[in-house]
Amino acid sequence: ELEGEDHAAQSAKLQELIRRGTPRDLVATQELMKALSGTNPDAKPNYRTQALTELSKLEQKGHLVERDAR
Repeated sequence: ELEGEDHAAQSAKLQELIRRGTPRDLVATQELMKALSGTNPDAKPNYRTQALTELSKLEQKGHLVERDAR
């Protein structure tokens, strides 16, 4: 799910960069296309780590709410 959201956001950004077409935008377009095509695996986020981090934050908030309810 996170990967799909990232891909959609990157695609929208790519379209915007291409539409503007300045030299600076074209350089950014090349980098974004590399990320979207998977040629730079180091640039790909670790979705498992992100999900675990978010889950941990939610658990901490849950404990705070539970503590405040007492």
